[in-house]
Order: sequence, then structure tokens, then C-alpha cells
Amino acid sequence: MGVLIVLWLIFWDVGATYDTLMMEIIPPEQRVASSAIGAWFFQGIVLLSGVVISGRFDDVVNAVGFTLSGETLIYWWGATCLFLCVIVLLLFVRERKPEAPAEPVTSGGGFTGAMTELFAQKSLWPVYLLVFGTVFLGTGLGNFDALLIFDQWGYSKQDMGTNMFVGGMMNLFIIIPLIGFFTSKMDRLKMFSIGIVGSIIAKIAYYIFVQFFLPDQRPSIAQMIIFGQLQSAIGQFSGIAIMPLLFDYIPRDKMGTAQAGFNVVRNVTRLITLNGLGLWVTLYSSWFLPVGKYDYFSGYIFIIFMDFIGLGILIYFALKVRSGAIKPLGRTGFHPVEDANGAEASPTRTTP
Repeated sequence: MGVLIVLWLIFWDVGATYDTLMMEIIPPEQRVASSAIGAWFFQGIVLLSGVVISGRFDDVVNAVGFTLSGETLIYWWGATCLFLCVIVLLLFVRERKPEAPAEPVTSGGGFTGAMTELFAQKSLWPVYLLVFGTVFLGTGLGNFDALLIFDQWGYSKQDMGTNMFVGGMMNLFIIIPLIGFFTSKMDRLKMFSIGIVGSIIAKIAYYIFVQFFLPDQRPSIAQMIIFGQLQSAIGQFSGIAIMPLLFDYIPRDKMGTAQAGFNVVRNVTRLITLNGLGLWVTLYSSWFLPVGKYDYFSGYIFIIFMDFIGLGILIYFALKVRSGAIKPLGRTGFHPVEDANGAEASPTRTTP
């Protein structure tokens, strides 16, 4: 199982070039709208997976001598989605080869050479710093979320699916369309900052409400939906803005290098945050609960602390952008491949 998980993670990182492909094709002024459309489709999949698929985890169907469990169905659903993605890529996606060969790598071979090449571009350092901060800002309960809802609070998987369904419907038909419509011309950094600050405030409010206002520290389904939707709605600002924001500061000819650097920075930082969360929950539980019992909700303290670290990095980045020390090279250096008539665009001009 460990080998399969490692292989999955390796191929997942290889597939991260999807973001680069999209941002290379989409002009900067259309990237927020594109990100909103992508978020809309993603919410649709979340609805289907949460209500129809995840809610069937514990079900078992016996018919005509054939047994199908909900857990097996979930795996087949994931495999089917991946298969459809492969079909789309094979049949409908073509990549134009560059007119000029890529610049030779001068950092040497092997692992050391590869790492040097990723981090040798000083123009990418500010973007890596922002990615480093976004991982802290994106810290969540992860697998502890399911343990919190099922084991600690005693809800069923269908209850969790219902929670996802109500929030997802609001995101799908109200929140995401409104954000996409009203923020298409908004500054990406401002849009991202609104989502981050609002999300932190919502998390703090949720923790205080559950921990200090509920006698059993167990929210109802309705309360989970209200606070969850509040966090989700505000978080859509940052979620939609993040990729367009990052690529605003990446030169077009450095997109591949930057994407590889993103993967390294994210994976190393997530290694810290995920293990830190586990250690924190274990330590906190040992202080206040009997041996073998865990307070998974205490992970919110760790999450909020990580959010403030990420917020500090975001403020530093914003100040550097305002002073002109960090420039939007991904916008000023973006030249379309084709003009409006389908002819090759000159590399020395930008087609309207």
C-alpha cells in the first residue's frame, strides 16, 4: 500500500503541469474568470461525490450473487474520473512545440543540478515565498476532519454528505457566479487578501463558538453548515484568485520551472504542517483527555496559528509589490501565440 501511495503522489506532482498549461493559454485578463469557471465545475463534482458517493461508504448491496460495497464504489468512481480525464487529454489536447529550442541547463546534472536550476532564478524567489505562505494559509484538518465528525461528534457519513451538499449548492449557484462576475476586474492581490483575512476571522469565530458557547462542544448539522458555508464563501475569493495571482509574477518562459519549484516548496511545507498538526493534536489531547482519547477540534488552534504565519508572509509580499520591488512579469511579458485572425503573432508586439 505504501508503494502505491508513493506512486500516486509522484504522478500527481507530474500532473501539476496542468496549471502551467492553463495559464500559458489563457491571457492574464481572463484568468480570474477561468479560475471561477473551474471552481464552479469543481463544486459540481464535490456535490456528486459528497452526497451520492461518500454517503454510500458503509452500504453493501447483494444482488444475483454479486456483492458491491460503497467503499468499492468510491474507488471505482475515482478510477472512472481519472480514465475520463485521460481520454480528454488524448483526444482533445494538443501542445504546440516551441519555435526555438529550450535554453540548455547550466546547473549540472543529478538531484543537485535539478534543485539548483529550480531556485537559481531570483525573479521566482518572491513567488516561492508566496507559495510558502499559501501552504500555511491553506492548512486544514485533513484526515482529522473525518475523525472529528465521525468519531468525536458522532455524525454519519451521510450527515457529512448533507453538509457538503447544502454548502455546495450555495457555492454552485450563488457564491461562485457572484464572485466571478464582480471580481473579474479586481486586483488579484486584493481579492486574495480579502479571502484570506475573512477566512481567518471565520475560523476564529467558529472555534470560539464551539469551544466556549456550546455546552458539549458539539455543533449541530445546521451550525456546521452555517459556519462551513461562511468559511467556504469567503474562501472562494482566495481560492479563485490564487493561481492567477501567482502567474502574474512569473515570466512566461519560466512557467515550467516555477511549477516545479511550487511542487517542491508545497510538499516540503505540507510535510511540516501535516506532521505539526498531528503532533499538536496528540500533545493537546494528552493534557486534557484520558489516554487513547483525542480532541481533533483542537487542531483549529494549530490551523489559526499557521494562518497568522501565512498572513505575515502575505503582508510582506504585498508591501514589496506596492514598493515596486516585485514586478508583475507574467502580465507585462505575456504575448499571445496567435492573433485574432489565427496568424502567428509577432514576438515583439502584443495582440489586442
